[in-house]
Amino acid sequence: MDWSLTVITIPYLLSPVAAGVPLGFANVLGISTDFQCYFALTSVAAQGMAFVLIFENRYFLIFARNTLWRYIRVVFIIINYCAVFCVFLPLLTMIPEQTEARKAVLKILPDLPEALDVKLIFVLSTDISYILISAVFMESFLSTEAAIFVVLLWTNFKLTRSAQHSFKTLKLQKKFLLAMYIQAAVMFFNLVIPVSYFIFSTVSKLHNQTANNLSILQFVIAEKTTMLPTVAIPAMSIQRRGVDEDVGARSTNIGA
Repeated sequence: MDWSLTVITIPYLLSPVAAGVPLGFANVLGISTDFQCYFALTSVAAQGMAFVLIFENRYFLIFARNTLWRYIRVVFIIINYCAVFCVFLPLLTMIPEQTEARKAVLKILPDLPEALDVKLIFVLSTDISYILISAVFMESFLSTEAAIFVVLLWTNFKLTRSAQHSFKTLKLQKKFLLAMYIQAAVMFFNLVIPVSYFIFSTVSKLHNQTANNLSILQFVIAEKTTMLPTVAIPAMSIQRRGVDEDVGARSTNIGA
């Protein structure tokens, strides 16, 4: 997603209106601005989905490999991909006539910087309601999914703590939980907060260009920090081995 926002499109957003100026490499390639808007919005949603699938994958690998979830997860992943890539598609049919749309934008935002060429402003839609509903839906949908898997992981780890595992295994569990909490915090700070700001900005008709730019920066940071907490992934196999070793050791002792 960082390539989408920092190289390909580089959106200069004019929230609270659904308008902005694309400054990226896509202009050089002749890619239409409406598709750039769809691509940028979908990239943000896809980043949220990536966080959810990381949590889901960890839950599956550690606790659900031999359960019914092994088959249900395929449908779950397909539904998520369809939601991410389809939710903003209708916007491509709502593109207004740009001359009149720009006039409407200038009435709402009369104090735009003089350096900004008004002719470059692209208005995605004069009716902000669909974008607002789509953003609220995707934020709620993905946040709920992420929260469910965080709770499932935490609950299952808590249950395994009650079993007689080695100190090494329990230590790995604590490290994994810490990494999971960091991942959840990254998702909240770099995705949920900026999306919530844009929703608030739209509803309240608040225009703050500095906040708009910082929100885009947070989306970029979200991509670059996605892999940081995944340091816990190698610990998954180690932990499973540790649990298996504990179980094997107890079985041996019982057999003896």
